Amino acid sequence: MKFDTAVVDSSNRNIDVLLVFTGLFSAVLTTFIIQAYQLLLPNPLDATNLLIMQFIHSQMNNETATPQMSIPASNSDDGPTMLELRWVNGLWFAALACSLSAALFSMLAKQWLQAPPNFSGSPRQRARQRQRRHMQMQAWHVLPVINALPLLLHATLLLFFAGLLVLLWTGNHAITIATSGIVALVFACYFALMMLSLLYPDCPYQHPISEQLRHWIDWRRRGGNIVLGGSNSRRRSDSATYRETNPPSQVDPNDLVDACSLIWLLEKCPNPSATAMALQAIAGLPRNFTAFHLLRKAGAINLVLREFRACFHRDSTLDSHWYVTDPEKAEKYCRAWMRLSYRTPENWPFDLLKPLEALQAVDGPSYIKVTAACTRAVISAESRDGRPLILSYLGRCTKDPLHFSHEMQCWLIDTFLQCSLFSRMRFRPKEHIVKEAIPILVHLLHFTKRTRASHVRSAVGLSLSYLTGGSADLALFEDEELRKDRFYELIIPSLSTIINDPAQYGADKTVLDLIAKEFSMLTSLAFSSEQLAQQPKRSEMIRPIAQRGLWKLFADAHIKHLPSDVLSSVLQVMYPPAMLPRSEHPQFVKSLLSTLSAATETTVMVGALRLLEPLFLNRHPAVLDVFIQGDGISSLLRVARLAETGQRRLQLDCIRNICLFIRVVTECFFSDVSVLGTVQATKDDQFDYIFQSEFLMTLNKVVTVRRWWLPEVADIWMPALVELCKIRPGEAVWQIVVPTLRKFAEANDGKHGCLQLMSDLENMQMLIAPTDGESGEE
Repeated sequence: MKFDTAVVDSSNRNIDVLLVFTGLFSAVLTTFIIQAYQLLLPNPLDATNLLIMQFIHSQMNNETATPQMSIPASNSDDGPTMLELRWVNGLWFAALACSLSAALFSMLAKQWLQAPPNFSGSPRQRARQRQRRHMQMQAWHVLPVINALPLLLHATLLLFFAGLLVLLWTGNHAITIATSGIVALVFACYFALMMLSLLYPDCPYQHPISEQLRHWIDWRRRGGNIVLGGSNSRRRSDSATYRETNPPSQVDPNDLVDACSLIWLLEKCPNPSATAMALQAIAGLPRNFTAFHLLRKAGAINLVLREFRACFHRDSTLDSHWYVTDPEKAEKYCRAWMRLSYRTPENWPFDLLKPLEALQAVDGPSYIKVTAACTRAVISAESRDGRPLILSYLGRCTKDPLHFSHEMQCWLIDTFLQCSLFSRMRFRPKEHIVKEAIPILVHLLHFTKRTRASHVRSAVGLSLSYLTGGSADLALFEDEELRKDRFYELIIPSLSTIINDPAQYGADKTVLDLIAKEFSMLTSLAFSSEQLAQQPKRSEMIRPIAQRGLWKLFADAHIKHLPSDVLSSVLQVMYPPAMLPRSEHPQFVKSLLSTLSAATETTVMVGALRLLEPLFLNRHPAVLDVFIQGDGISSLLRVARLAETGQRRLQLDCIRNICLFIRVVTECFFSDVSVLGTVQATKDDQFDYIFQSEFLMTLNKVVTVRRWWLPEVADIWMPALVELCKIRPGEAVWQIVVPTLRKFAEANDGKHGCLQLMSDLENMQMLIAPTDGESGEE
């Protein structure tokens, strides 16, 4: 504000002087013009005098006796000719036009200098607004134009003197010569002063356009390359030694404005504290800032290291120890250096390693030590692996998270990932690092689930993705917003990989339980209706990966004590279990039965029953044994009884699954008979379990009290019951079930599926009829 105010006030004062001079000179010039312009107009007295002279001349010619008299001719040297008068008027009118134009543009310049109010918005927005105006003033050369306004008055004086000399040219030669000499001397001094100010910048005899001419000459010498930020020779020498190895292909406009603001502070502001503040502000810039190369060209790296050195004191006369005088500023300079040196060949000076160690050991806030540790890890990346040092601090974050802010956690994780990327390029072994890092990162993910730390969670997701074999995408590493946007793409495949091979990644039972909780929560969020609506393709892409992880967790009974809404979402994601390995079906069925036994929410029960159905259709013998051992029929009947209050769909699913179980049991029985020729004794246990259960009596009851969907009864229930009746036709329960089903069929007479139902009932009646006859004979 001080700088802008000084520039505006100086320009306004110059304009005010210009306006005063313009007004006075225009008034004087107008007086001369009035007189000169009158000489161009025809004078009536001249016409009268000419007529009188012509009359006298004619009278004298007629009077022959009168002696001849001669009329004196006019002397051409007595005054200017008409051509000279036209030149005089033309030059003076041009001078007046230039003078008035200077006054007009001076008034406009006052409007150009008037900046709009800049009181609203954040400090960063106000700084951007000011810098944009400053850059536009420079781009449109507003100040050079204002400084060039006196040239109009200089041209006005030149035109005035030129007209004056023309007017005096045919007059008295002494006056003409004296005036010409004065004018020549004045303009000789004028151009001499212009050359002096151009050749000697420190000369006090400055010309209004000398500075602009020097800029133009320097620009021509540099071949048209403009150095951003000003003309400070020290900054140019610093930037000349730096060569950008990977400049960005495109610079964000806001980043350009921010970088130019900081460069302006570094080069123009005379206050050392403001310069230090500008260097510290670099520490707050994001990693994806696209204008770091401009700051590096302006010599910011050397300035940061210089200010970092100033934060320490060393008395070589006493000892060689470095004492930290300002640890907070030193911490900011470390972060600024890390931002500026990222992806560049810049190295930390060897003589500043001891001060950095002193900063890491200083007694103070934990974030100072964290930043110093991150800087040391990045510095030592070329000579040794710095990740163990970072992991030691991350381990402290898991034990005492309150002493480490989210920002510091993010710095640690990003530094760990940066060192990992460098380690991959160096082909260093990483197995022991992975086994140490995975549990720590999982704990961090768990601790931040109830806080507003999305940037920490996204950093953890990216690190886990990299450690589990994901691609090293620098765009994700540099852009935190992109990292958050693709969080589910990163975290779900990573955790799924760990779940399927926990030993390789150092995940013990405790860590695996944390992963199970986090993975379940994340999958429920990733496949919520909101996420599916926003990113349908991305969600479907990671769905098979999420299913494999959930199947493994569910089969190993790691998914426990989840909220009902999360559990129901997880069950929905796991459907259909088409890619579930056949060997894992029995354990999966066992977990489903356990879920059904403990479930109280309808959505959970529906999801479990939905998953159970395709597992029966796969006809795995071990699935039948697990279902019997877990008393699956009782679990399903319990759910059906809970649904008697109006959940007809849930009752239907329970009965369908039991019927599918019966159908698979009977198919296995007939298959063994046809292939082996004998009936295995273990099969009788399965049928005993069916008839000893309450299923058939419960079925009889629900058919009596409700009107069921006829195709369901005819296509699913009856085929299973018919096959079961073929094997055990002598069971007494058939005498109760068959009449009930016959009444149901008669109530639905004429509907689709009724004929098939009646045919199956006739077959069942024929199977149990001999038994009835034998009973009667006895």
